[in-house]
Amino acid sequence: MGLVDTLRKAQEQSRGAARRGMEKARGAVDDAERRLRRKMRLHPRTPPDKEPDPPPMPASPPTSSDPRVSEADLPNRASEEDAA
Repeated sequence: MGLVDTLRKAQEQSRGAARRGMEKARGAVDDAERRLRRKMRLHPRTPPDKEPDPPPMPASPPTSSDPRVSEADLPNRASEEDAA
């Protein structure tokens, strides 16, 4: 019965190797999941030391209260708006 014993022993060794491989793979998957969760973790922001600067005001073309300047400038502005 030497052949049957040898086959049984080889079968047990291969079964043990498969189990060790599965445990190793399971550990690798757990490690990968752990690293991924760590990267995705949200961390609270630290409060700034000072107030943030207010956003800049939107740029607008200068206007004049002088009627002569306004009348001279108005046709140019209308043509600029039509060109845009």
